[in-house]
Amino acid sequence: MTTILKGDLDNGFSLMHQALEEDVRTSGQGFPDTPGRDFVTLNYKKIDQAFHGWVVEKAVFLANQLEEYTNNGGNLDLDQFQSKLLASPPSRDIVFLFAHTIARLHKIVSSPHHTQKTDFVGQLLMSLFFDIALVIDAVIKTKNNAQWKFIDHANFLSGHAGLSLDNNKLRAINGRFQSDFELTINEILDNNFTFDDGSVMNLNENGIALCYGVRNYGAHHVISVATVFKRSEEIRNHLLSTLFLAIEVLY
Repeated sequence: MTTILKGDLDNGFSLMHQALEEDVRTSGQGFPDTPGRDFVTLNYKKIDQAFHGWVVEKAVFLANQLEEYTNNGGNLDLDQFQSKLLASPPSRDIVFLFAHTIARLHKIVSSPHHTQKTDFVGQLLMSLFFDIALVIDAVIKTKNNAQWKFIDHANFLSGHAGLSLDNNKLRAINGRFQSDFELTINEILDNNFTFDDGSVMNLNENGIALCYGVRNYGAHHVISVATVFKRSEEIRNHLLSTLFLAIEVLY
């Protein structure tokens, strides 16, 4: 707790992870009900925890993201998200990566506005967006474990959500990202991405497409992209909404 309050999130989360792993060993349970679990699952309802204020702050940030999702037609609240994913995850590693990413995102967006508009912050954000894409990948793979490529997971999510993105459209999206990553991001965010047959995507399809691009680009590049820090809030909303969609329709 002291390490995190000093601003060292990486070491603080590492220590929290060690604490939870020790709880697992001593209890013999896979995900025991301990302060370490309350911390990583953002269990704001557990009042009797020393780090409650910090947990509430991050839970509010996540709840605001969920409100954005529900305002656009989604049907998932914070309690459902916690019970479906955080409190009973496919693995503890997924939850720790997600909680750590949320904490780092919150730290950036809570900093003075002028400090968020730099190339290096774009690199930091791209790394965090890639981590969200990894969580989405892992969440879908749990329900689609016969496949390992993200294009197949995106197709799987699209089908279960009643969307129109099939492998042919996803390949077209990937080709456009490879041709011009920044232009394609802007087309998706502006809802101007058009397939060769003239069809366009809806909001949820835009999110999956953006996740696909971020997943592939983040795995192979370290170059900052101006759009990432200029339109970071829109990108964050799309990526987290894709995660929420996956939890809503698959869990």
